[in-house]
Amino acid sequence: MPSPSAAMEPVSEILDEILGSSNIEKRRQEDAAMTIQRAWRKKVAARSRSKLFDPDTRWKDAAIHAQMQVDRQGADRGRNDPKTRWKRAAFLAARLQDDNSMYEKDTPEHGIPAEEKILETQHWLELVDAYVDKLLLNAIRLDIYEI
Repeated sequence: MPSPSAAMEPVSEILDEILGSSNIEKRRQEDAAMTIQRAWRKKVAARSRSKLFDPDTRWKDAAIHAQMQVDRQGADRGRNDPKTRWKRAAFLAARLQDDNSMYEKDTPEHGIPAEEKILETQHWLELVDAYVDKLLLNAIRLDIYEI
């Protein structure tokens, strides 16, 4: 005895012939369904992302990324005078302890943990150390400073 699905196959073929449905039409319908599903997934993903980032956070993030891009382009174009380099360094160092409002709920109320403070100090010392070394080398070379 044939299965019910096997019995339905000839019926669906007959309906396809009557309705004029072809493989091309089926393919178009499948493509349309996939496009709709893709659009729906994008909408759901955007909605879930918007819950994470409030408008103020998105504006701040966009401003930071724009400043980074401008700084990078300036460096690529040769704007590497000391003042500009220090501005870029200060901007990037400030990003290490950036006020990220997205994570405010997770941060402790009693302040910055000691490990983060030590890391912040270490980064600043490394940044300043290279500059001081360069100054000392120039001073020694010009006989302004003796060891």
